[in-house]
Amino acid sequence: MEALCGDKIDVAGYTAFQIAMTAQQSSGKDLYYSTAMMEDDTHPISMFIVKKDSDIKDFADFKGKTIGILPTLAYKSWAEMIMKENGIFDDVTIENVAPNMQVDALKSGEVDILFTNDPVATTVIQKGLGKNLFEGAIVTQYTWTPYPFASFNMTSDFVDKNPETATSIVKALDEAINFINSNQAEAKEIMAKYLPDAQKDFVSFYPDSLYVPSTGFLSADLTNVADSYFEIGSISKKMDLSERALSAQ
Repeated sequence: MEALCGDKIDVAGYTAFQIAMTAQQSSGKDLYYSTAMMEDDTHPISMFIVKKDSDIKDFADFKGKTIGILPTLAYKSWAEMIMKENGIFDDVTIENVAPNMQVDALKSGEVDILFTNDPVATTVIQKGLGKNLFEGAIVTQYTWTPYPFASFNMTSDFVDKNPETATSIVKALDEAINFINSNQAEAKEIMAKYLPDAQKDFVSFYPDSLYVPSTGFLSADLTNVADSYFEIGSISKKMDLSERALSAQ
């Protein structure tokens, strides 16, 4: 997203809405949003992971503990929101941990809890190093469901100068989404070809993904996302995104 808003690339995704919207606000760059990655109980994304033999069972046990999170604004805002809702915000330490360091951080005890997503979450579980504390989608219990997690973005400069290419990109995304939503297992097999060797063996254990094509994610939906994120403090100010949802139609 930094590269997109810094004019180093023209298209990027999928990026969490909070990250994209905050980058848009801080850079002044106009972005289009197309399609959406969603989270619900049957398509969880974010998980709280602890060691397999940990005695941490619920948020009451988080007191005095260190939570390692993905180093993004999205995970920081979600972690803080959930801790506040459970009345333990002042009793925990939240630390950024790079994805490639998260497994070792949990093993070594540098952190007591990971708040992360795949590939780390499934890797830890399948290696027998840790367990998922909560079944289903934890973030949606404190927001709404299905929860808009991320979108695919293009700069307005790129779209204005290359309208046919932009439409072709959206059509390709829609085609991929329709395939993924109908062929979860096969989609994971295809995805494995593009992942590092250390992750390939665990792809089949990833939770199924849920995407909404461009024709189902329109300007009204995007405006509702922005307004809702402002209300819960995930972005600093309101945004007018009424014409920023890019559809293939």
